[in-house]
Amino acid sequence: MQVFKIEHTDFELTVNCLLFIKAFAKAKTRQKNIEDSTSYIFNTGSAKVLNPVSGSMEKISSKETTLPVFFENADYFFDIDFKKIDNNSSPRILTKLKEIDEKFSYRPKHKLLAGTINFGNNIGKSEIEFNYKINNTTKSFKLIFEVFPTKLDYRSDYLKMIKDIEDAYPNLILDFLKKTYSNYSTNTSSSNDLIWWQIFGGLYDDFLKATAFILLKPHSRLVKRIKFYKADKIKKIVVQQEEEIIQNRHFPKKLYRTEIKELSVDTTENRFFKHALIQTTRKYLRLKDYILYRYSDKVSKEFRRKLNSIEARLKIYSSNPFLKKINSFHGFKQESLLIQKGTGYSTIYKSWVLLNSGLSFLEGIQKLEQKNIAELYEIWCFLEVKGIIEQVIGQEPTEIDLAQIEIDDFVFKFDRGVKSRVLYKKENSDEIEIFHDYQFGKSEKDGLKSYTVNQRPDIVVKLTKNDLKEKYKFTYLYDAKYRLLSDENELEADIPPDDAINQMHRYRDAIYYNNKLKNKPEKEVIGGYILFPGSGNIEQIKSHDFFKSISKVNIGAFPLKPNDGINKILLKEHFQEILEYNSENILREIIPQKELNYENVNPEVLIGIVSDYKHITYFESGTELLYHTGARKPSRFGYKDLKYFSPYIKGKGCKYYYEIIDYSILPRNKIYDKSHELYSSDTSERLVLHLGDRQVIKQEKYYKVKDGITVYRYSKLNYLKNLIGNKILAPTKHE
Repeated sequence: MQVFKIEHTDFELTVNCLLFIKAFAKAKTRQKNIEDSTSYIFNTGSAKVLNPVSGSMEKISSKETTLPVFFENADYFFDIDFKKIDNNSSPRILTKLKEIDEKFSYRPKHKLLAGTINFGNNIGKSEIEFNYKINNTTKSFKLIFEVFPTKLDYRSDYLKMIKDIEDAYPNLILDFLKKTYSNYSTNTSSSNDLIWWQIFGGLYDDFLKATAFILLKPHSRLVKRIKFYKADKIKKIVVQQEEEIIQNRHFPKKLYRTEIKELSVDTTENRFFKHALIQTTRKYLRLKDYILYRYSDKVSKEFRRKLNSIEARLKIYSSNPFLKKINSFHGFKQESLLIQKGTGYSTIYKSWVLLNSGLSFLEGIQKLEQKNIAELYEIWCFLEVKGIIEQVIGQEPTEIDLAQIEIDDFVFKFDRGVKSRVLYKKENSDEIEIFHDYQFGKSEKDGLKSYTVNQRPDIVVKLTKNDLKEKYKFTYLYDAKYRLLSDENELEADIPPDDAINQMHRYRDAIYYNNKLKNKPEKEVIGGYILFPGSGNIEQIKSHDFFKSISKVNIGAFPLKPNDGINKILLKEHFQEILEYNSENILREIIPQKELNYENVNPEVLIGIVSDYKHITYFESGTELLYHTGARKPSRFGYKDLKYFSPYIKGKGCKYYYEIIDYSILPRNKIYDKSHELYSSDTSERLVLHLGDRQVIKQEKYYKVKDGITVYRYSKLNYLKNLIGNKILAPTKHE
């Protein structure tokens, strides 16, 4: 289906797209006034675009606002049929991307240059440019247009997403070697290789011309210099010198101080020029070599030739003998009108300022390529999750390491793993951590690992609660997917694809926690959720299986789009729930495997008195591994929900508690070696508890039991962590 056409005196350019009607219909449901939302820029010829309503081609003029025909993830077939062209001409697409260069070919017999472009997820301005020869004269043509999304509103959602990201991560949207670009300005003062390279790409032609001009006509000025000559070599003798020469007439070899004026090119302006030229050449050579090494299979031959041509000219200029006459540059001591306005020098100076001040320049001065929209959506979702959590808990981050932007292969990226981390510490000592692109690998990290292959969810939220066990961690995973089931089948609803939901099941099955006190690894992930650019009202969304499954199995999806505050309520309610739940409520919702019951999430605690001085010292030393009863044993011991022990130091109270790993019945004289300070020759049987790691009840101080204790009391784990009147509630009677 023909969607675009340009009639030119030299050629006819036509663009066809099989999926245009479907793409336009989807985009129209999400974008207001789409029929009048873009323009096409071309220097000559007349153009037509397809109106999908009337089905006819309608004439437009350059820069006139009209409807878009270029959309994401669709194949576009370009045919350039030449009416006039030299027989020996080989017209070609002008692009730095080898990928596009290789998809276009010229058929001399038909005088046809044809190729295919799929813009994928790259959104924004793009262009098609080509050259050809007529009467041995090279001509060129360029068409500039915009590629629109089908899942978001280009003029509002997309721009808001960019703004939100730019506010948090200046320059994050910049990218290298993409099919689209956008004119963009920012206030950041950061300077790095990528920004330098992008700016240089728009400046090099003027920079090289200015350099050639200065080398041909360098600025010079009269300067005073002090030199020492013999009397017969001084051309103009002043009065003071006459007297000195007469006095020393008997010393013919004496040298006399002489002030002369001469033209010199060793000026501040030329020192700056030399510094700018040499530094620019060094940086260009380093980055050019890296690009050709890293992108050898991507850059086109034309782009490679251009890089080599610039290198050759810079090398010639920077080795010019003129520069040997110039000293080092140490800055400007005063304002120079020559630098501000002088031919050649002002161009070099302005270029240098731009190259060293990052992106602090006016919009439109440079074409800055962008990341594709799927990557932008993922980053934006991370920032939205962060923002929603802050709204729910009502506080700013305690620690924030919002991914120092790293430059990897000339692409702005997040640091991976723990470096992309935001931490919130609540007043009750609970913690909330948000990670971006966190990797669960085969090597253990924080006790977590994947035993099969690496797992890398987009967003990880870890909750650390202290209402039961000390630092009880709960992990939730979120994947941002810029995909819809309707992408493949227009009859389907705007819901996440099946494979995206299945990915969350795989995450939960693959990620484990290694409990060193137990033989088998334990499941780590509580829930997994897809974030997707879905539409529809809340009731419609709640009726879908992907949402109803959340309350059943903690796997599902939430719609999340810029400028959609209504549907964002669902995700906010989700965070309110998991952030405000106590550990017992969360654990009770975990579904056990078939015919199995998980242990009590709020187990019982045995509180036993420790009164003997030696035993008190033993426990307070921090090396305790065992606790043995006296001749009297606790009557309820062996109950399946009794999982913890807390020693009650006589006269003080409880300070710590321990998980009961195992227990045994032993004669008193078999509990410790004879050399141990607690050894006793008594042969009566005792209950011996084998204890795990020591946990602090609340703070480093002792807490007494409400209603007191004689020998034993029973409590609940949450009573230890949530004191009442600074005392431990123990509902059962004394033993």
